[in-house]
Amino acid sequence: MRNFRRYIFAMQFMLLTGCSAGTNVDPVTAPIAGPHGGVAYPLPDGSGYAEIFVERGKATGRTAGKAMLSVYFLAADRKAALTPPPSDVSATVVTPEKAEPTPVTLALTPIAKEPLSTARFASESGAFDYDELRGELKATISGKPFQREFAIR
Repeated sequence: MRNFRRYIFAMQFMLLTGCSAGTNVDPVTAPIAGPHGGVAYPLPDGSGYAEIFVERGKATGRTAGKAMLSVYFLAADRKAALTPPPSDVSATVVTPEKAEPTPVTLALTPIAKEPLSTARFASESGAFDYDELRGELKATISGKPFQREFAIR
């Protein structure tokens, strides 16, 4: 009976504290959801966010849609594009097919009638449509280098 009471106490304690008890997540550097459904990583000095995600093209006939790696650089409120846009934006990705990181060229590619896209950088269509994609994003923001590892699903 004594063991049963200890078990009940332990279960109540775990329910009250939750699974994250003891984790150390910094809310300033923790990623959040972006307005395009991607993962938004904080930029240095609270200047904004880099929302990273895979844009999937439409499938036509028997051909699967193409995918692009896209990054929207957003202002701190995530309701406007970061101005001025970053420079020297590049990424490396690790795919399930290759153990070594693959460099990805990201070019400034705004979309007409999409105000947030004035700081949108996208790759050429390629093999980015995986369950999980890991990599590293690099850019120069207001003259300062920015580097961040990422993982998206």
